Amino acid sequence: MKLSAQVDLKMKLEAEFLNEPISVDGLLDEPIWKKAEKTTTFYMNFPKSGIATPDSIQTQVQVAYTTSTLYISAICYGKLQNGVFSLKRDDPVFWEGDIFGVVLDPINTKNSAYLFATNPKGVQADAIMDNQNIGRNSTLTRVLNTSWNTIWQSATQINDTNWTMEIAIPFKVLRYTNTGEWGLNFFRRDVRTNTNHTWAPVPVQFQEMHLDYTGRLRWPIPIKKSKFNFAISPYTLVRNSKNYQSDNSSETTFDFGGNIRMGISKGLNLDITINPDFSQVDVDRQVTNLTTVNIRFPEQRLFFLENSDIFSNFGIPPMRPFFSRRVGLDSDNNPIPIQFGARLSGSVNKNLRIGVMNVQTDRSENQASTNYTSLAANQRVLKQFLLKGYLHNIQATDTENVADEDEFNRVGGLELDYRSKDGKYRGSWGYGLSDTPEVNTKNGFHKMELAYNGRNLNFFTDIAGVGNNYINRIGFFPRNFHVDAVRDTTIRLGFDHFYTRLNYIIYPKNRKINFHNLGVRQIYTVTKDGRPFRYEWIPNYTIQWKNTNKLDISYNVMRPQLLFPFAFTDGEPLPSGFYHYNFGSVSYSSDRRKNLIYTLGLQNGGFYNGTRTQYRLDLTYRIKPWGVYAMNTSLDDLKFPEPYGSAKYWLIGNKTEISFSKKLFWTTFIQYNTQRDNFNINSRFQWQINALSNLFIVYTDNYSVNTWEKKNKSLVIKLNYWLDL
Repeated sequence: MKLSAQVDLKMKLEAEFLNEPISVDGLLDEPIWKKAEKTTTFYMNFPKSGIATPDSIQTQVQVAYTTSTLYISAICYGKLQNGVFSLKRDDPVFWEGDIFGVVLDPINTKNSAYLFATNPKGVQADAIMDNQNIGRNSTLTRVLNTSWNTIWQSATQINDTNWTMEIAIPFKVLRYTNTGEWGLNFFRRDVRTNTNHTWAPVPVQFQEMHLDYTGRLRWPIPIKKSKFNFAISPYTLVRNSKNYQSDNSSETTFDFGGNIRMGISKGLNLDITINPDFSQVDVDRQVTNLTTVNIRFPEQRLFFLENSDIFSNFGIPPMRPFFSRRVGLDSDNNPIPIQFGARLSGSVNKNLRIGVMNVQTDRSENQASTNYTSLAANQRVLKQFLLKGYLHNIQATDTENVADEDEFNRVGGLELDYRSKDGKYRGSWGYGLSDTPEVNTKNGFHKMELAYNGRNLNFFTDIAGVGNNYINRIGFFPRNFHVDAVRDTTIRLGFDHFYTRLNYIIYPKNRKINFHNLGVRQIYTVTKDGRPFRYEWIPNYTIQWKNTNKLDISYNVMRPQLLFPFAFTDGEPLPSGFYHYNFGSVSYSSDRRKNLIYTLGLQNGGFYNGTRTQYRLDLTYRIKPWGVYAMNTSLDDLKFPEPYGSAKYWLIGNKTEISFSKKLFWTTFIQYNTQRDNFNINSRFQWQINALSNLFIVYTDNYSVNTWEKKNKSLVIKLNYWLDL
């Protein structure tokens, strides 16, 4: 079967209208399921596409609706084989198990969509997604925003030769302007056969939820426009904390705040937060940083996540004009109190999406109270083009002891994106400017991207750069800053960046192998005055077997220049200048369907004027579906000639999670990092009162690795409750 992005012209499913609601129990015994239209065939997406899914693992779906609720039922054929990996809602491990999911594009623009999924135990996952970065090699954490949550129902039944499910989604939780046909697809992941299937066919080079390949959901009786939706989520907490590095005193505080969500129009949401607290959010996973730039950690705070793509999908990775972690977090990722925030986001009509956000932070030890205002818009033009614009204003609101150059910072820009109907060809062009007191030259940012994503051949290239005076306090431009270890200062320099990636993927007829991936990457970065400081050439090879075992091999040719002295150890900083070195790496991952999973990795070779050897061992043991123990260990052994020193950096991360039920969870992270001289314990108990209401008890403790002296500790008890009015 030849796959086309025009599948929505023939892949149509009609919903059956109901006068009364049905009982969501997963049994499929209601009369409506005997007469509603059924899907006929699901098609393979991975490891092959373009062919019908075998009858033994086919899926049959039906859709019905009332004036207020959308109902979906499914029969998932095939015998289950211990494929439920988690009982926790929205757990990342959920996506590795047996699941059935639905993609809803109510606006039917193929730009963004809602996703709802469940596994055979009825565990839920929901997300919002955009149509970016959804190639086969993209991880789901980049594709899906799983921090978006809403209230819906699901129930399942497990039988000898299949499992069945029913879900009910209230229309009021969806924002839509289109009451005619919606974009629609269903997908399924089957662990026993390691296959992915979809109703509307999706080529193998794309993830199964790709929006260019959706079908259509038809309403015989038009649905009404979405109703006014109003919800509040207040919280209260008590926190006891002690800082052993300052006054060694213990402090107990009480706090309260909350969020308000209003559907102010058929496509727009208004979210308001007052004195938000994010103490229950997962701690950042620590890393050993052996680069000369900062590491970008993902945003996990709920207020910044819904419709976040409207604000954040500008620039190129890792050069982003908007990065929400710049708001309410300092340079060391310590929280800065947020007084309030408001965000209006969503679709004005079928072609226009907007985002307006305003956040006010309090004064902290290192930063004046600051107001952040962000505006962004996406306007579809000429069907395949998207015109995007952004404007950000960072304004000090408490100007006492604030230097003139820190009074304000303004950033704006325009971009034009192109995506072909089949999603294979992409292009993007953009230009931006910054505005800071007394700086109005060499303050530009430019970018260009071209990509082709075929079944076998994938190609991507980008060119981007910033001027010497481009200042963006709400963005992320790591190569813009260079540390001078001798003078203990940071220098900002403009640069141009060139990146190219080429991959050729072979899908062999050998049934034991899913694919071979042969690739090469090239990176070249040069300052505006012509000094190259980064060159990398990296050929690589990946093979994945049908049983999910995977082998990765790469060889790195490195030609960096240190523009300023830089220290990787406690010895003297390496001198500025050019360095030539090469190194190889290999990693092997075992069958991810097993209870015991491991990844072994080795990297060895040169490192500037010395050597680096990295050993890596990741272990995961699952007691399906209620328990998981994971340990990630790496050792980086650095050796430099005297007087530049040597170092051994250990990084050990340990996660233990127990799901006592689908509502009661206990998770503990233990992280040991010798580079940061930190030993961290973060233990969290969660009682999910209902889908969006929770009681959290969170304990955090930090120690110095070198002396084992305590740094700080805290205990937080937090209750938040969702009221849907």
